[in-house]
Amino acid sequence: MLCYDMSISVDQEERIAQLQNNNMYHSSTLPAGRQEVAMAKSVVRSLKHGILYQGHSSAHRSEVALLDILTPEQSARYLQWTAANKDRCERILRNKVGGRPVAAAEEGPMNLDMLSQRLKAALHFGES
Repeated sequence: MLCYDMSISVDQEERIAQLQNNNMYHSSTLPAGRQEVAMAKSVVRSLKHGILYQGHSSAHRSEVALLDILTPEQSARYLQWTAANKDRCERILRNKVGGRPVAAAEEGPMNLDMLSQRLKAALHFGES
């Protein structure tokens, strides 16, 4: 009825029907795509927590090992010195590593491709 009222030809009607079928196919794949994105987000979140935990754990082990070597007086002075020079130490470390850490808010939203590229770059950082 609509086709008759709008003077749509048979060829146009077939193309419209084909377009509608394609749209239905693509809309049926959306839930699977959403589920895939949710799983990727979950994996990234788990990786982030794992990496942060490993970093903190490593730093703690290093500090404990150093404090075991120092006398109690030296340990107290070392802890005071690190607290007083925290910014300076971070700046030196950034220069030595060759980059500066960027806060997520400063960088803006990151898609999965960008994250993948950053992870690949970080993993290949020590190779040369």
